[in-house]
Amino acid sequence: MPKRKFNANPQSVDGDFYVVNEKCLACGVFEKVAPDLIAWAVEQKGAHCIWKKQPETPAELAHAFAAFEASDIGCYRYAGTDPSIIERLGREYCDHAPPVPALPRHFPPPEFRPTLVDGDHGFTRKFLAALCVTAVVLLLWLAATRN
Repeated sequence: MPKRKFNANPQSVDGDFYVVNEKCLACGVFEKVAPDLIAWAVEQKGAHCIWKKQPETPAELAHAFAAFEASDIGCYRYAGTDPSIIERLGREYCDHAPPVPALPRHFPPPEFRPTLVDGDHGFTRKFLAALCVTAVVLLLWLAATRN
């Protein structure tokens, strides 16, 4: 079993799911959503919930998820490494969630170079030359017709 990030109540069973010791508010929400997995600690000063059984079946796992969702203070933790459980519970409730991926590096946008036909510079040069010749002929014609 991987190491837990926080101390669990000593009465909790060993396993990946646990309640952080002295963080329980004794709300009793588990009695509605996961009574088969979570119970009250016995012979303890003040009320505190504990995991009495680790989830083994898909139905029990669904009840464990419901306990996490119903908790207002986040006292339930997951110390395992199963990626599907970590994804389902969220990083904030998991002791061994993978690090947040780094943001992608910013690359400047590609430089825009408009051309008439990409890759065929011969055609572009011929077209521009023809355009220049046409402009010169037009200017000569305008100059000749002014007189």
